[in-house]
Amino acid sequence: MKKVFWAVVAMVILATACTKDDAVSGGNDSLVSFTIDSPELVTRYGEGVSTNRLVYAFYDEAGNHLQELDGSVENYKTKTTIKVYLVEGRKYQAIFWADNTAAGYAVDFATKTMTINDTTLDGNSEEYDAFYNYTLNIDPADKTHTIELRRPFAQINIATKDTAAAKAAGVEVKATKVEVDAYKTLTFGTEVDSTTGEVVPVAKVSNEETFTYDWAPKAEGKAMTDYDMLSMNYVLVNARELVDVTLRMSEAYTDGQIDAATDLVRNYTTVPVQRNYRTYIVGNLLTTSNDFNIETKPGFEDDDKFGVIDGQTFIRVSSVEEFNAAFADSNYDLIILDADIELSESKTRAADATLTVSKDKVLTIDLNGKKLSATSTQTGKNYNMFDVRGTLTVKNGTMEYEHKGDNMAWNNFAEIFYVGFDGTLNLEGVTAKNLGGSDMAYVIDMVNATNITVNVDNSTLESTYIPIRVFNNSKTGVNNVTIKNSTLKGKYCFWVQYWLADGRDEATLAKTLKLDIFNTKGEDSNNNTFTFANDKDAPVLYGFNEAVYFDEYGQEILQLIPIEGAEGVAYDPASAKEVDGEIVYTTIVITADEGMDWFTEKVDSGDSFEGKTIKLDTDIDLYKVDENGNVICFEPIGSYRNDTPFKGTFDGQHNTIKNLNQNTWALNNGYYYGDLGMGLFGMVQDATIKNLKMDNASISGENGLCGIVAGAAYGDVTFENITVTNSKCNDYQYYAGGIVGWASGNHTYKNCNIDASNVVGGQWGDFGNSNGGIIGGISGSAQILMEDCNVACIIDAVNDVVSAYQYYAYRCCGMLIGNTNQSQVIDGTPYAAAP
Repeated sequence: MKKVFWAVVAMVILATACTKDDAVSGGNDSLVSFTIDSPELVTRYGEGVSTNRLVYAFYDEAGNHLQELDGSVENYKTKTTIKVYLVEGRKYQAIFWADNTAAGYAVDFATKTMTINDTTLDGNSEEYDAFYNYTLNIDPADKTHTIELRRPFAQINIATKDTAAAKAAGVEVKATKVEVDAYKTLTFGTEVDSTTGEVVPVAKVSNEETFTYDWAPKAEGKAMTDYDMLSMNYVLVNARELVDVTLRMSEAYTDGQIDAATDLVRNYTTVPVQRNYRTYIVGNLLTTSNDFNIETKPGFEDDDKFGVIDGQTFIRVSSVEEFNAAFADSNYDLIILDADIELSESKTRAADATLTVSKDKVLTIDLNGKKLSATSTQTGKNYNMFDVRGTLTVKNGTMEYEHKGDNMAWNNFAEIFYVGFDGTLNLEGVTAKNLGGSDMAYVIDMVNATNITVNVDNSTLESTYIPIRVFNNSKTGVNNVTIKNSTLKGKYCFWVQYWLADGRDEATLAKTLKLDIFNTKGEDSNNNTFTFANDKDAPVLYGFNEAVYFDEYGQEILQLIPIEGAEGVAYDPASAKEVDGEIVYTTIVITADEGMDWFTEKVDSGDSFEGKTIKLDTDIDLYKVDENGNVICFEPIGSYRNDTPFKGTFDGQHNTIKNLNQNTWALNNGYYYGDLGMGLFGMVQDATIKNLKMDNASISGENGLCGIVAGAAYGDVTFENITVTNSKCNDYQYYAGGIVGWASGNHTYKNCNIDASNVVGGQWGDFGNSNGGIIGGISGSAQILMEDCNVACIIDAVNDVVSAYQYYAYRCCGMLIGNTNQSQVIDGTPYAAAP
């Protein structure tokens, strides 16, 4: 035998699932389960179905045989589970061997060897197939183990393509005999891996002999599709070797008797063989002795283009014909592209045919960095590149589609994916482009179908019209669409067409369409990018003739009515109602920084906006300077002194107001200004402030009520979804709070967040200042409800200047409320209210 090693592709081992049983422990003994598995394939020679026994042995960590643990399983085929008591805290080794008892293999667990007793064996026999596993470092603490068996043999298959030609020439092979140099003994041991330095199990061969696989009826069946089998035999070899093979063929075989005079002999030299691999010697073996090819296939598969990855049966394709054949073959659930494929160039695919993933079918297409494209030449009707009724996952590459026929009229659409009833489409790492050619061009379309799921992640969807459309006139079932970390490009990015088919049916929309596509301004954003080209400045379109529009945050983009004589504010037409014969708008939208000045002037002049809503449609920057470069203070909205409170709803719509700057001296042009109320709002009453972020506010005053959102709040007031960052609120006397300075009435604070970037505290000297993370102080009769509020601000009650003058004796501080202004009993002890 030639000791020449040769390079091959990596061995493919099919993974099997672990069977878990409940473990029973007695003292330090642990009942450990081992699930033994070998390939369970039955279509060709050598597929692991001839075994009828399993024997096994255990050893201690040093390799000493624990003979009492030896065992066997009769009638073993391809899978079983055994249970063995082992001692926790120790490590073990084990040898498992499965074969057919008719093979006569001698397994000696004491010497860790397997020996083939005879060198003359039956030819073309499955009985000589066998499997083994040698495992180190078995830990009994792990109650279940999966043991995968593999062959110690190479399988040599000889097949010919000229059977008919030989028969026509008077030769018909009926029996074969093979001679090959191989080994008799397999020894299980260990060695140090030169790369990792770890001790690993090995199975080495020895005792080289010339093996004769004696006369037997020729092997039946096909090899590699086009070749007729002549012989199949198992030989014990090293991991990889080159061997010489002699094939003898006979035309006369009757009742086991051979007429040697009719022998045909073929010799093949330097045949590559590999343990647990199948080698084919194929060609026109009967009519010529030198026209043959030799090919080794890993893992007993016909071709490295086929196999199993993570439980999916895959096929690799590099042509249109291969792709179409694989798509139509239900045996494959993973198609991997090895080349760019243009579907419209297929000679086998009908023109413009749709590729349908049928109901209950699950298919993955791994583009593998390649491009899958198609064109359509249809006229006057719809075309879908893919019709998804089951589950289709496409990942890792590019898809393109273009319609090259007529324009097909407006109601005839052309799209890459149509997703039908109960269909699921997943796109992962895909760039999908609809290059147009039709007025109705989509990447993904869901039309009059329900119970659909579409997930888009880390992908780019681009269309000359709209990347994704949902159209469900039936308004039944639920369609789920989730888009994360992706880019959508089109005239609009997303279109929900049926919403306004018979009016603005928001309840039905919420019931039948679950959208997770919009970004948020927080950390949990979907991180989507919307690129669009419409005059509404809207990425998302709802409805049709009476359409409405939404921005990337899911907020409706209003088609506003400007307010005459005012800048940065407008009426929301949807809020119009008739009062005494006149149209009144109950919602005013602030669209620019200047709108805050208009709002302030209106409240200060006595308009409380009771029953009305003010919305922010954008972030607001209150930073202004005069002609000398001095910062201009922002006048509080509403006045405690003048009793002009804000009584409406202020909805920030999750926008940010930044750079609020106030101090009593600059605003009043004098010394005292305490009764005004300092903050964004000077005073609110029976009002709601929600969905607002305040950033970089700076408020300081003397003898005042100081809160970053509101100086004073009375009556039934709600503060909800308020976040304050990088801000400070300092007052000389009275009250300072992260949200409100002074509170009276029934208040609700929900999801308010004042983080450690904020400071609430006293000025340079005072005798009665109270500081609270949310509220500076409350009246004795106030009822305060706080829910899901987080406060981590700095309470700066004793600063350097105050300490120097010893003016801090009467300060009241609390992370939520600075001063409750009423007596309290804590743990049975009464505490008087702060002065």
